Amino acid sequence: MGRTAAAGRPALLALRRTWAEAWSDAAVLARLRARGSVALDAAPVLVHAADDGPAPAELAARVAEILGEPRTAFCLPDGRLTRLGSATRPPPEPARG
Repeated sequence: MGRTAAAGRPALLALRRTWAEAWSDAAVLARLRARGSVALDAAPVLVHAADDGPAPAELAARVAEILGEPRTAFCLPDGRLTRLGSATRPPPEPARG
């Protein structure tokens, strides 16, 4: 599950927290014990516009048709798709503020 933040400084601090968690003493020691290395596994970090909302039913249906499974879809007011979640666990709502 991801972290959401509004634009500007809150978004920068959220990205910094993600980095800090990966390099905390506990995380480094856990990687060292598990793999004998402090190297990180590659993981995506997505930064996108926060003014999206739930996609209209027809767009969500099209996404499900293309992907072959139902998904929760969000889009910008102009209809551009911004993010997807699982049908059973939708992504968190973006923070407003």
